[in-house]
Amino acid sequence: MNIAFAVVFVSLICFFETARHGVFSLSLPEITSVVYGALVLGAVVILRGDLISVIIRPKSTLYGTPRLIWTWPRTLFGVMLGPLLWVVPVLYGVVLLQITVLPDVSVAGLAASFAPFLLIAIAESLFLREAVIKAFSPRLAHIYVVSTLAVFIFHVADGVPQALISAGAGVYFLTLRLIGANILAVALVHAASMVVFSEALNLGIEAAQIWTYAGYFVAASIALSIFIYSLFSIRKEAFSHA
Repeated sequence: MNIAFAVVFVSLICFFETARHGVFSLSLPEITSVVYGALVLGAVVILRGDLISVIIRPKSTLYGTPRLIWTWPRTLFGVMLGPLLWVVPVLYGVVLLQITVLPDVSVAGLAASFAPFLLIAIAESLFLREAVIKAFSPRLAHIYVVSTLAVFIFHVADGVPQALISAGAGVYFLTLRLIGANILAVALVHAASMVVFSEALNLGIEAAQIWTYAGYFVAASIALSIFIYSLFSIRKEAFSHA
């Protein structure tokens, strides 16, 4: 299964780069739609019959182990923990006295922005997290390394610092899934994060600061992920009844 994931991922990246370089003469919105649609298709190829477990909670095991089952109580808990990641960029902006609320922010505007961000988050969560979990389960270290590298490579076209920030956030979102939250709920947290920091808040980070910020963000994301996983990951026998 891990070989299958690698083949699908490399194929998708080659397709993405080809599309981004204008080979297919697609507009930017068309490229975005095709790219994320291909991510969902890649997730379907890897997950196959297990795709139903994204919606319906498995009864005993998932991908060969009880530890990877999600539960509704854990899902609710994961959604509550999600905004903890926001503390990192907000504190950074506050300390440097450069964080501001974007002009013309409104509830209606944020709600309108949420739907497209949610579609993007679902596509990334299904392929870059859930499909990785299936392909590399039950080896936790492999899941973290492959998922983080996949997120970094997927976003590296946006610039290395931005790819590092995305990878750091990806570690945290993966941790929420691994402590028992539903992947769609994780996507909800991911989408909310994108809305907050692209449509509501401006951290005021200039080009000269982006590498420093990326380093702080990645380190904080990893530390927070380790803390949450060590705190809420419990014995396999107890987890199956959570």
